[in-house]
Amino acid sequence: VSFSGKYSKIPDFILFKRLRNMYDRRNFISAGAAAGVASAFTAPVGGLLFVLEEISSFWTHKLAWQIFFCCGVASFTTQAFTSLYRTGSLGSFSRAAFNIDQAINSQLTMFLPTVG
Repeated sequence: VSFSGKYSKIPDFILFKRLRNMYDRRNFISAGAAAGVASAFTAPVGGLLFVLEEISSFWTHKLAWQIFFCCGVASFTTQAFTSLYRTGSLGSFSRAAFNIDQAINSQLTMFLPTVG
């Protein structure tokens, strides 16, 4: 069953029209990848630098600021949902997304033989 003839008359949204050219599509994919890295590691600058080094082939200052803002929003949203899950309220941003405090004490003794 083909739906292409039936739904071909539906108007496109403005966002979808903008993503029809390769330049805007490439920038949108770069922002999405940066937001994913920033959200996973709660590091907006890390997401920006990852995309700058590994993904984007063309780079402008305007795109850098847009992606940095996108990474900040993604990191803030991740922290908000993490605090909502852990404490039941949206106001507790004191913890990181991945709690590694207990692992540091046990891993510190592993590096002592290499010091000095």
